[in-house]
Amino acid sequence: MTEENTPTTETEPVDDPNGPRQLREALKRANAQIADQEVQLRGIAFSEAGLDTSSGLGKAISQVYDGEATTESILTFAKDEYGWEPAPSPENSQQPVIQQNQQRLDTIQTQSVPVVPVTEDEALRTAEHDGDFDTAGAIKAQQIARMFQPNQ
Repeated sequence: MTEENTPTTETEPVDDPNGPRQLREALKRANAQIADQEVQLRGIAFSEAGLDTSSGLGKAISQVYDGEATTESILTFAKDEYGWEPAPSPENSQQPVIQQNQQRLDTIQTQSVPVVPVTEDEALRTAEHDGDFDTAGAIKAQQIARMFQPNQ
């Protein structure tokens, strides 16, 4: 067995005079991007907490707050430092009333009787579909009886 020697070329690192400068610029861009994302996360967290960072108490808290950009930590800070708690949203206070009225409506709909009179054919189809053979038999018996009655 013979071993083949393949020539390997190793390149020595070339010292690029612009290398450190490019790294510093890349670091600055990355840090700027991280800062932008943190600002966006803080804005989202403040709005989810119910605080408007453009005016009033929300603006004051956003200028002083220096913690995590989570809704829970912002709410804790606002409560501990300023005694502020978010007001319950109005749509949540109506939810039990809406559910109760929907249940009433569902009950009324199930107990209601259609106003439109049902034809004999529809009643027969419904009885056969539902498996109510007594009603279906009675309707058919009425139809047969009418067939044998003389026209008056």
